[in-house]
Amino acid sequence: MVKALDPADAAVLALMPPSLAEIARVSSVATALTLSARYGGRRIYMPEVMTEAHYLAQAVGIDAAMALSHHYPGDRLEIPVFRDLRARIKGNAIVAARRAGRSQADLAAEYGMTERGIRMAERRAEQAGDPAQGDLF
Repeated sequence: MVKALDPADAAVLALMPPSLAEIARVSSVATALTLSARYGGRRIYMPEVMTEAHYLAQAVGIDAAMALSHHYPGDRLEIPVFRDLRARIKGNAIVAARRAGRSQADLAAEYGMTERGIRMAERRAEQAGDPAQGDLF
């Protein structure tokens, strides 16, 4: 059964690869991110009956592990690597701050980056677009 997600998770969900987004819908965004961080790039077997002692239950909690087990009984899940989330969120925040009138120098100091790094992050974010955001103009 697919759960309704908290609206605050919608932006993160929109950045995820489709297979990871499905895992998030079944369990939670936090569960999907934990699985990607721990098991990204590998296949994991989803038992038909989940126990508290199972490594997935230990990693994400019994409730999330049971939700996954009920949704994917006996399946092998390919867990995608999802390392670029922080960079994309930071880039989107930089773009929003620049649009709000903040200077590159101010943002460089805030993020511990160079002004050139701010420009590059801003350019990458604008090129990639933000699927969670509609057109503002």
